[in-house]
Amino acid sequence: DLPYFNILDGNKIIFKEGAHNINKNLVIPVGFSVFINENTKINLLNKSSIISYSPLYLLGSQEYPITVASSDSTGQGIFVVNAQDTSVLNFTNFYNLSNPYKSGWGLTGAITFYKSDVEINSCLFSGNLSGDDYLNIVNSNFLINKTKFFNVNADAFDSDFSNGNISSSQFTNCGNDGLDISGSKIKAYNLIMDEIGDKGISAGENSQLKISEFKISNSAIGMCSKDLSNITGNNISIDNAQIGLTAFQKKPEYGPGRITCNSIVIQDAELPYLIEKESSCIIDLVSINNTYKKVEDILYGVEYGKASN
Repeated sequence: DLPYFNILDGNKIIFKEGAHNINKNLVIPVGFSVFINENTKINLLNKSSIISYSPLYLLGSQEYPITVASSDSTGQGIFVVNAQDTSVLNFTNFYNLSNPYKSGWGLTGAITFYKSDVEINSCLFSGNLSGDDYLNIVNSNFLINKTKFFNVNADAFDSDFSNGNISSSQFTNCGNDGLDISGSKIKAYNLIMDEIGDKGISAGENSQLKISEFKISNSAIGMCSKDLSNITGNNISIDNAQIGLTAFQKKPEYGPGRITCNSIVIQDAELPYLIEKESSCIIDLVSINNTYKKVEDILYGVEYGKASN
């Protein structure tokens, strides 16, 4: 009954080239491979979502990218769950989407991968309308390269209990955090952030982040390590922030945060360092004074940053 794709060899779903309106939920069961090739536009209407238990291969090109958007501003994004093979997103632009929210359940991200590995190359995530995250990757492995997050409603990219690399990517005009990681192990290289409403990078719940070549400007907070998380960094520039670096404990079941950086420049910050008493921050082998007793009491919209539930 669906005119916009063909099924080949019994297990390959191939979307036809061109523009397609999807006005009801498209649920793809396990056992397929889903291909959307260059010069294809997917328009999600009437609160519809693509929910796939199989890997997605969105194979756009620089000349003919794929577009996934919602012209009526009701489209509820993409959810990939328990896919057995690695999804691939190349040259795909996401616009004007919201998080899936159906009867009895909902997600925080407009684009979500749950227990589903993914590689994302040269994509754009722009102008989401609702949800805590634009891209949410949960319990998965990932690679993100040359990707842009622009005009984001809240957090741009949220990694929960995942492992991955992110490189050569940009985050611009994000309502909350640029990169929010929990319980994750991530390597990041060559990230640029500008106009971040809360934290450029927030690492929590025993996350391990290694980052180099990071530039952030015009943000509330440059980098934050909390709850047994450890950030190690090199060649970092923080310009025009309320707080440059902060480390603290938020959740009682965890512990203090740690930051260790070399070759870092912090300019025009109201408070370059906000380090809780039991947490640590070492810059170029020199320990930063950690005299604040309860950092959480002055963050999250109290004195600095944005309010958080």
